[in-house]
Amino acid sequence: SHAQMELLLLACRATGMDAFARVPPTDYATIMRPMETGCSGVMVAQVRNMDQVRQALQWAKYPPQGVRGLFLANAECQYGGVSASEQVEGANRDRWVAIQIETVEAIDCIDEIVAEARQLADDGVRELIIVAQDTTYYGMDLYGEPRLRELLMALEEVDVDWIRLMYFYPMYIDDALIQTIADSSRILPYIDLP
Repeated sequence: SHAQMELLLLACRATGMDAFARVPPTDYATIMRPMETGCSGVMVAQVRNMDQVRQALQWAKYPPQGVRGLFLANAECQYGGVSASEQVEGANRDRWVAIQIETVEAIDCIDEIVAEARQLADDGVRELIIVAQDTTYYGMDLYGEPRLRELLMALEEVDVDWIRLMYFYPMYIDDALIQTIADSSRILPYIDLP
């Protein structure tokens, strides 16, 4: 509940911990309220298409980047301790939105994924997180062979700060994939093994 989240975030602030909330892409209040309560970002789960991505970004950012309304009497605004202009500038710069594309209908071919990533970068997204139950398996269901290396090479051309890779199982990791990661200027130099 929102009341439980407020208590948890109060505890986080008291101990100097950062926090984020995982929310569904359902409505403005679901995405805005965790930020007003003090989360540094939201992870929007079960996103199925670019329209949902754009809507979530709009709800999370203040104008001109989004449509979020300004209320200064909350934890995020230090209960009036920051000016409206400081809040808008700081939140638009520092608050983050992670988009989780977790459904089969949202997984397109490489060209469509890269096109969507470019659109996200144009909309101000700074990080792409590539994650699946087994990310190294990417391509097996669509192409009949692992194609993660090709996807990463294509995403290398997208103007984001970095690309984070998660949930790698060793079965489909080969020297070419490791070299692609090592040669990249955007892919963070580690892999997450569950």
